[in-house]
Amino acid sequence: MARAQLTGILLAQTTTYVGLQLFMFVAPWWALGFTESPLAPIGIFLAITLANTLPGPLVGHLVDKSDPLRLLQTARILTVLLLAVIALISFVKLESIGLVCLLVGLVGFTEFLYSTAFFSAVPRFIDRQGLLGLGSRLETINAVAGILAPVVAGHLLVLGNFTVAFGAVAALLALGLLGFRGASAGKIGGEEDKSPGTESSSKTGFVQSLHLSVRQTLADKKLLYLIAIPALANVAMAPLGALVLAAVHGLGLGAREAGWATSAFAGGVLAATLLLARFSTPRHLYPVGISVLVLGLGTVITGAVGYPYLLVGSFLAGGGTIALGLYARTLMQTLAGPSTLGKSLALQRTLRMSLRPLGLVLAGVGAELFGSRAAIAFLGFYLLIVGSAGLWFVRKT
Repeated sequence: MARAQLTGILLAQTTTYVGLQLFMFVAPWWALGFTESPLAPIGIFLAITLANTLPGPLVGHLVDKSDPLRLLQTARILTVLLLAVIALISFVKLESIGLVCLLVGLVGFTEFLYSTAFFSAVPRFIDRQGLLGLGSRLETINAVAGILAPVVAGHLLVLGNFTVAFGAVAALLALGLLGFRGASAGKIGGEEDKSPGTESSSKTGFVQSLHLSVRQTLADKKLLYLIAIPALANVAMAPLGALVLAAVHGLGLGAREAGWATSAFAGGVLAATLLLARFSTPRHLYPVGISVLVLGLGTVITGAVGYPYLLVGSFLAGGGTIALGLYARTLMQTLAGPSTLGKSLALQRTLRMSLRPLGLVLAGVGAELFGSRAAIAFLGFYLLIVGSAGLWFVRKT
């Protein structure tokens, strides 16, 4: 791959990650400010979650049937336009939580479309041997953006100018399009794959194949564990970011402190990822349950103590989230057979994402009734139960 192409891809995703990390901090903090309700950031996160869950088959169909490079450019232009509308609403003070959730959800959809198209378009620039190295670079960039962006946003929002913040997000995302300047259009690889078996299966055949793969996955206790524990933990993980912002706001603190709390969580994710990278290929199930226990402990601390001590809890919680992604996914890749791996990973993601709205709704109601900090502590105790149950299951199998 040419250096210019690699530079373009890294530019596109660096600006994307920084812009989206800014957006994911600014939007819920803005909603929390004009509603004074912990349900507002919950609603923002719920809108984004639904936008990244419900249209999955539609997004996949659009990417498969279109030129992904042209599609990602179109999706990004739509995102920038939506952000311009949000910036205008904040400027003229026409804030409505229903309208904001709708617009944020649309941003979530267009960025879901962009991301899917991006990772489908990348193979036109890079060979298979270079994909893993590129993926590692992108993950590192995303983690660093998750640490720096909330801190920067928190300091900027001390001035209270959300219009400028949303404008900055739009500018960063628009800048990412320059990374694909001069790239040619057309199908990936220059032509469609017409090899046998690429045609669409009949509806009956697809359903039978899906049913069989689910049965095979659930029959393997280890694979069942790797699907169930992260999914159950994700019920509590989904609303945690929104509740932390609400808790900081409830303590009478400002955007600067909220930025540090969010960055501490991202710092824990990065630290755990780098620590895991020092070890060999995962072979044991115990670290998944242990990670959930660490996540639960960090969550309890975050809800039980004040600022700045909650930064420690946020850091531990971030480190524990490794159970929801890298470790469990890598271990599944080791245990599952080649013929069922893709379906097992898809089942894991589908179950995990489908439970997120449940967690967001329950946490929102709990925060409204008992307060954000109490809701965070409750989620922490729930995670301790899930982690303990996971370790008990491993011991018995």
